[in-house]
Amino acid sequence: MLRDFRPHIVHGAVYEGVAVAAVCGTLARIPVIIGEETGEPYGRSWKGHLLYRALMALCDHAVGVSPEVCDYFADRLRMSPRRVSLVLNGVAPQRTVEPAETAELRARLGIGDSEIVIGNVGRLFNWQKRHTDLLAAFRSLCDRRDDVRLLLVGEGPDREMLKRLAAEIGIAERVIFTGYQPDARPFYTAMDIFALPSAYEGLALVLVEAMFAHLPIVSTRVSDASSAVAGNENGFLVQPGDPPELADRLLTLVEDADLRRRFGEAGYARVQERFSARRYVEDIDQLYQRLAAENSRVARMA
Repeated sequence: MLRDFRPHIVHGAVYEGVAVAAVCGTLARIPVIIGEETGEPYGRSWKGHLLYRALMALCDHAVGVSPEVCDYFADRLRMSPRRVSLVLNGVAPQRTVEPAETAELRARLGIGDSEIVIGNVGRLFNWQKRHTDLLAAFRSLCDRRDDVRLLLVGEGPDREMLKRLAAEIGIAERVIFTGYQPDARPFYTAMDIFALPSAYEGLALVLVEAMFAHLPIVSTRVSDASSAVAGNENGFLVQPGDPPELADRLLTLVEDADLRRRFGEAGYARVQERFSARRYVEDIDQLYQRLAAENSRVARMA
């Protein structure tokens, strides 16, 4: 396909995409090959790192979605900083959810008008996402407030374990598991606070989506969460694996409606500036144009 189409640039993302772009791009003699990493490679074996280094050696340039990923290219893969670019992820404009749709969804989920909803969207994969920490923090919150609910949107192999845990610690009636939802936007609007308790992430796009929904954030201080969450401006950052700190920060937002509003507005302004689809497209366009201009083979193909 590459030989038939003869593109100036081939751009592969994540391990599989980078492998295809690097090998096939080299065999098809594509002038510019780009490899992109979308998350910090926790759990990758030394053989995996070595193979990835070999694949990236076939690439002309690398794209990282966070400063930590760019550091991985430099420190672990030993790539020159001149061959690495930071391009923060972008999120396409979200559809507008009318208040009536949100009210209907909350009613369908059994959420009262005066109840405050703490929510999370993502795979129920506890080793990374640490929903057990969120359940522990929420248990503590329930001891101090009787008007809070926890809304978990997503599916995964740990769903039944998490449901059993919620029952064991006495909060099952306050926790809602929705399963996978093809359109998560209405569920964001049904929340009052967004919580991300992950042990690690790349740049979690759910944070960006939550900020588009004007939600205040409580996130663990993982990878590039600080690119999305400016501490004490649009949310709070806490240490991973610390349910008491997570509970304290959630309680601060539960008890202060004005703070939730101010954080939500600040987050929306921040995400429009840093994570819009328009900004992402402009950054990628400028990268493509620069790499093409610097490559003499592109000029000969023009």
